[in-house]
Amino acid sequence: MKLHALWVSLILTASILAISCSGNNPTAPQPTTTPVPPTATNTPCGYPGTLCTATNTSTNTSTSTPTSTFTLTATSTSTPTATNSATSTNTGTPTDTATVTPTFTPTGTPTDTPTMTPTPPYLYSTSFSVPAAISVAVNSAGTTVFVEEGNQLETYTSSGSPAGSWGSGCSSPYSCTPGTFDGAIGVAANSAGTTTYVSDTYGAKIQVGTASAYVTNFATQYGGSGYPGPWGVAVNALGTTIFSADEEYQILEVHSFDGSNAGLVTSTYINANVFPMGVACNSAGSTVFVAGEGSGIIYAYSFDSTNLSPVTQWGSSGSGDGQFTYPRGIACNSAGTTVAVADSGNNRIQVFSFISGTPTLLGQFGGGCSVAPCGAGQVLNPYGIAMDGSGNIWVADTGDQRIEEFIP
Repeated sequence: MKLHALWVSLILTASILAISCSGNNPTAPQPTTTPVPPTATNTPCGYPGTLCTATNTSTNTSTSTPTSTFTLTATSTSTPTATNSATSTNTGTPTDTATVTPTFTPTGTPTDTPTMTPTPPYLYSTSFSVPAAISVAVNSAGTTVFVEEGNQLETYTSSGSPAGSWGSGCSSPYSCTPGTFDGAIGVAANSAGTTTYVSDTYGAKIQVGTASAYVTNFATQYGGSGYPGPWGVAVNALGTTIFSADEEYQILEVHSFDGSNAGLVTSTYINANVFPMGVACNSAGSTVFVAGEGSGIIYAYSFDSTNLSPVTQWGSSGSGDGQFTYPRGIACNSAGTTVAVADSGNNRIQVFSFISGTPTLLGQFGGGCSVAPCGAGQVLNPYGIAMDGSGNIWVADTGDQRIEEFIP
């Protein structure tokens, strides 16, 4: 009987424990559902300058994976006890509706689209015929134009009326008398137009005169005896600092001039195969530009009254924007912030800004003609170029035997 009672007692205890630990216990843990937020894909809503409608598509990728945390501690003494701890977290049903509202209304024209072909920054104004125009210079007022043509300096009014001349060809090469030229190429004038300067290339000197008479000359550093000397020439506003480019020796020279006598201040070797031709400087003579006919490069220097220092260079051989083919003439405004280049081999003029030592292409003009006669505003093998105090550009249109004026 005692064994039977013990057996019944054990069965009752096991039944109680089974009921206490079953999933039907009201305090049992519930499944934990962790939703995955919907992923919204927004169609790009406009590039600056275009109107668009925002479009939103949403995909619900929410999945529910039940998770249960169940801890059971049972201590059996005379009366069995069960401790049940459960946590349940459920955020409910995910919402997959997304609304996108644009925060801007695109208007205007995009500013990040470059203009590959610059627009002409200068307009044709006038022209007059000059039989053998090679180089040109102009006074600051733009009223007097000086042209080197066939070993003679010719002076014109801005309308093309003759106003004086001096010089002639040399009958004894390499030993010309003062006032005669052995291959004159470049011409420059002070801002007042009262003094003119001509590079006597094979005579290896700079000859100085007025608008209509020879005054004096001085020898350059190199050249002579069959070797060419200076090609391009430029002067500061007062005409007291003279810059000249020696194509044969790749040299840029600086001379001081007091109206009667000149002295070499300094010179610098540019580079091999540059073949410098045109030279320009600002009115102070503190910024100098050289056109490399052979290299297709423009060279900029600073001058502090004693030394020449390279600032930058730009361009390359070619016919693209900012490229050059035989650039021969170069000019700048009085501040040295606008530079015009006679791109002879490409039959055009290219204009650049030069601010804080950085060149930027402003545009080009004069193109479109390859055989004379060319139309008004076109150029053919332009050689010399000059700029007056108003920023007007004067071009020695060598292939068309004329001088053309272009205005901003």
